[in-house]
Amino acid sequence: MQVIKEKDNLKQDINLYDAVTDKMIQSDAFLNKKPKVISIRKMFENLFAR
Repeated sequence: MQVIKEKDNLKQDINLYDAVTDKMIQSDAFLNKKPKVISIRKMFENLFAR
């Protein structure tokens, strides 16, 4: 049961970090015209697979 809770917490943290990173990239878009965005969720895609 604890493992499931930890996995859910990890998913929430990844989603939060992904959203924050996207906002930071968007706010810096005027300096970087073609930003390369790699989703944190994509790095952990097997964690979100269902």
